[in-house]
Amino acid sequence: MKYLGPAIAILFAFAVAFPPVADVADVESLLRFSVLGGAERETASGDHRETGARPHGMGSGEIMGVLPLSPHFGFQGSFNYTGGDGSRFGTNVGAIYGWPEGKSGLFFAYQHRTTAGGDHHDYLWVRPALALYFPDVNVNLWYSQPLTETQRSGHTGDNRPLSIPVNQLQGTASYFPPLAIMGQKEALELTFGVQVNSFAGMDSEKLKIGVGPVFGIAMMPIKNLEVALLRGTIDNRSRYKFDTGIHYYFGTTATTLKEYRRKYLEPTNLPGTAGTWTHEP
Repeated sequence: MKYLGPAIAILFAFAVAFPPVADVADVESLLRFSVLGGAERETASGDHRETGARPHGMGSGEIMGVLPLSPHFGFQGSFNYTGGDGSRFGTNVGAIYGWPEGKSGLFFAYQHRTTAGGDHHDYLWVRPALALYFPDVNVNLWYSQPLTETQRSGHTGDNRPLSIPVNQLQGTASYFPPLAIMGQKEALELTFGVQVNSFAGMDSEKLKIGVGPVFGIAMMPIKNLEVALLRGTIDNRSRYKFDTGIHYYFGTTATTLKEYRRKYLEPTNLPGTAGTWTHEP
């Protein structure tokens, strides 16, 4: 936890140094289709008690949408599937509120997970989120807290591995340089930030706290099509997730990548993380 305070303080020192601006923060209809591929490791290394979630490739697809009920209030939801070392199917649904300088929301995420060993687990998280908008920068903060208990893997015995849902806190800043790409304005996004894992929740002490950077680069070469060149996070426990892919948007008045980003809230495309832990021999 000693890393958490300084990291979040640096991020929000930037936020208070520049006043937010009123810019395309209304809640309006949006539909997005995403296809991504990459690699991940959910369980920390360097501890012989932790086994199971080995490094592996992954592919995922997601449908995400926003349904407005008024210019300032609506609902956002997503459905996602991730395949790799087993499979995960999940939803992330909640209410969002928009005002001229930002958005906030409260989401509930459900995930059904099958492992390569044939286990089945069901998890639930609650995820508050906040976004603040500045002239060329978006600042995003979200927190994911497990609501389900630790579950056992395997079929027999009291020493079966534990499957522990992971809590996460992430803060990022996305910068949109005033550049044009293939005639598209504000078509480049550079993201940096910090993420902290496994510092609260049932049995979180077994997985160990991890902290590390978040980074990404994306571009919009043509209207409605976003190319996510790289999005990643890695912590000091060797947990990581990297992906790349495309997002295609429908039903919005946005014309630049910055404006598209301001039509919904993070977290999205976040199927949820779980670690595994076994007793010492």
